[in-house]
Amino acid sequence: MNGILNTGLNFWQFIVAIFTIVFSFVAIKISFNFDLNKYLESRRDSYTQKLKNACTHVQLKPTNDGQIQGQSLYVSPRGTIQWQCQRCGNVTHDLGDEFQGAVSYYLKNIDEYHKKNKRFSKLLKKSGQV
Repeated sequence: MNGILNTGLNFWQFIVAIFTIVFSFVAIKISFNFDLNKYLESRRDSYTQKLKNACTHVQLKPTNDGQIQGQSLYVSPRGTIQWQCQRCGNVTHDLGDEFQGAVSYYLKNIDEYHKKNKRFSKLLKKSGQV
């Protein structure tokens, strides 16, 4: 016999040829099914959602008398009934009392406020929006 199946190839050359053919088919299948624009759009949407979840929607500022004042970052654009966060772009229809509760929570737990802001900054850098 002249090699495997009379091809003139020895056993290891035949195995390498089979793996090369299979790998080529897999690579071609992946390259035709992978759409880079869809991937980037889904990644951008994912980071946008993560940013909205990491945002405190509250800004703490020191006042002239040494106190710390907190205020909500939500504003209502003219002509709308929606409220939009100035920092992350989150839109809500009803502010309710939950944001006053968030302001008072962060005034009591300033370390938590700084942790969330640090996480928000890292996500901004990671998403490429800074």
